[in-house]
Amino acid sequence: NSVTVTLSPSGSHQAIGLVEVVSDDGLTVYGSQAPSGDEVVVSVGAPSHTDLIARAGTPVPYQIRLTPRAAADMPAPPGQVHAVRARVTALDCFNEAVVNDTGSATLTIDNESPAAASWTTVTPDDAKVLLNWQGSTGAVGYIVVRSESAFGSERPTEGVVYGLTDSLPNLPDAPIVYADSGTSHDDATAANNTTYYYALWAYDACSNYSPVATSGPHTPTRTILTIGDAPVPEPNNGEVLCPEATPTTFDLNAFTLQRSRGSEAISELVIELSEGSVAGVQKLEVFCGDNTRHGFASPTVSEFSLTLDPSIPVTHQSPIECQIRVAPKSLAEMPPPPGALYEFEARVTSVTTASQVEAEDTTSGVLRLDNESPPPPLWDTVIPGNATLDLTWTMSEGATRVLVLRSTLESAADTPLEGEVYGDNTTLGDSEVAFFGSGTSALNRGLLNGEEYWYAIFGLDDCRNYSVAARTGPHSPGEAATLIGDAIDPPDSAACPGDAALMLDTFTVATTLGVDAVKAVTVELSEEAGSVLSLVEIVSADGATVYGASSGAIGQVVTVPLATPVEVGTQPKTLAIRVTPKSHAQMPAAPGATVSVSGRVRSIDCRNQKTGRDTGSATLTIDNSSPAVPQWKPAVESGADLQLAWTNPEDSDLAGVLLVRGSAEPVDVPDEGADYTAGDTVGAGKALLFGDQTAYTDSAQGLENAVYRLFAQDTCGNYSAPAELDPGKPSTDGGVDVPGPALGAYD
Repeated sequence: NSVTVTLSPSGSHQAIGLVEVVSDDGLTVYGSQAPSGDEVVVSVGAPSHTDLIARAGTPVPYQIRLTPRAAADMPAPPGQVHAVRARVTALDCFNEAVVNDTGSATLTIDNESPAAASWTTVTPDDAKVLLNWQGSTGAVGYIVVRSESAFGSERPTEGVVYGLTDSLPNLPDAPIVYADSGTSHDDATAANNTTYYYALWAYDACSNYSPVATSGPHTPTRTILTIGDAPVPEPNNGEVLCPEATPTTFDLNAFTLQRSRGSEAISELVIELSEGSVAGVQKLEVFCGDNTRHGFASPTVSEFSLTLDPSIPVTHQSPIECQIRVAPKSLAEMPPPPGALYEFEARVTSVTTASQVEAEDTTSGVLRLDNESPPPPLWDTVIPGNATLDLTWTMSEGATRVLVLRSTLESAADTPLEGEVYGDNTTLGDSEVAFFGSGTSALNRGLLNGEEYWYAIFGLDDCRNYSVAARTGPHSPGEAATLIGDAIDPPDSAACPGDAALMLDTFTVATTLGVDAVKAVTVELSEEAGSVLSLVEIVSADGATVYGASSGAIGQVVTVPLATPVEVGTQPKTLAIRVTPKSHAQMPAAPGATVSVSGRVRSIDCRNQKTGRDTGSATLTIDNSSPAVPQWKPAVESGADLQLAWTNPEDSDLAGVLLVRGSAEPVDVPDEGADYTAGDTVGAGKALLFGDQTAYTDSAQGLENAVYRLFAQDTCGNYSAPAELDPGKPSTDGGVDVPGPALGAYD
């Protein structure tokens, strides 16, 4: 009826889920029982199992089969290794049972947790966390779980094999980031600036899980690559450099590179040159560390990427210092005139890297290179003589020498090569060198009388930069010429509208041969001068003789015909430009303006060819500008009187204030330039006073509709706009203050 099976050692039933009595081949189950203790009574036979029959004669073999408990039913970790034996200790049958079952196999059931693994390093990196741990003896694998909050008592379910797509009980949002047999893992699914906690369990071949090892918090962050400043070099000791035939290389900038963690090799930099300087750079190089050159380029744009070969090794331990070196272009490579004064600066603005770049390379040395052309010299005179042309010019600022080219072709456009020096009579294209040196004049001899010659003059500075050309021509030897020249100009002066004529400029006229007659003089005035002038005259130096005059509408260029041509010879004759300001009535309406007038001789009408120039002029300042407007104070009624008060403007040329009493319409305005005294008529109004007073009491009766107007006048007779006071308007900005209680309406 039953078989009693005893499990040993004591407590072995905790590891056994089922005890069965089966046939020797295991195919027939005679009875089964889940143990509740170490002594298990297994019922056999009907109704649920086959009968267990003992027959006389040959012994019938049977098996005791044990099934371990499921992992979930095993004792809680850390568990143990169970070595279970089983033997029959009693039978319930009809006959007397004699039990002599002394032997048993041993069933070893591993329910013992492996030892805990331990973290060795957990290192946050850029968008990842580097995990390393010490393995556990007996473990066949490990699982690592990541959470955004600290772990509690959660753990894997015993006996369950987990994969990367699984999750632990009670941790649905904590992913398994590793499930394998190694002892390190890079968690590349981590996000920067997020705080994480990690839990590590070892498991053995029976999926028994060790105690947990936790680590955290850990926050991955973006790796920063910093471009920093280094001590700034001072190329060429700060002095201006001239272009050279063979350029020298200069240290222009120093910078550092450093990572916030780890290391990498930088293969590309972004470099920015100062605006406009790239035209003067022949070569740019980058050197680092032990003076290793990592890259070079001949840039064509101000900001460009520089490929590095070899790459620059950058670590987090210490910054690596690098230099940017530049070689300016040679003289032959420089842009053509007018060139420029280059100020080379260079900075590293970025690098090609997966890291976040912080660019702090803010300073640079400055290399100054003078490739700027001086201004062209100015031609003064070209005086013909017998087979000669006598040349004079004014040296331009910055130029120390000049090159003069002569050609018989008007179309000749030959220019010197930058940096070259030339000897007299050297041929340059279609031209010949007429002069090279530091002087301001040259006499060209051996020319053909009547032949036409064209000249081009170039200034040359100490850096051998040539200016653009100043050209003149044609000029023919043997011909007489009439020369315009400077004289001592009158002093600067000031004038008012309607003033008498004033000298503006003096100039000379002379011939190189014989005599000539000047029939007209063309005068170039300063801008806006015509708006304030009524007359332009050509007079003798003392002003006693008037040779010609132009009036009416006067523009910036005025041709003054001479009533009687002025005869001039080889001795210079001094003439003058005299101008007359317009009257007040002719001047532009108020508020007008103060106009600075200057004028020079632009050309003359004569028989000979003309040369020379008039360069100087006095400056005549004509004041047609209105003064500021006076400001009313509130008027006060006092019995039958009206007390008026105001503030005068602070103009330095204030002559006085005119007070006019009139009506609202028309507006009574004084005539520009006119002087008034009390009692004078001003339009339809009456002048009450003129002077520097700031108050007036009007005792007139029956003038309830009177309107008062103030006008400031300056020493040139210019009047301001009116400041109007209407006593009939009860307002604080133009009416009357009435003493004592009053009743009024307001809006």
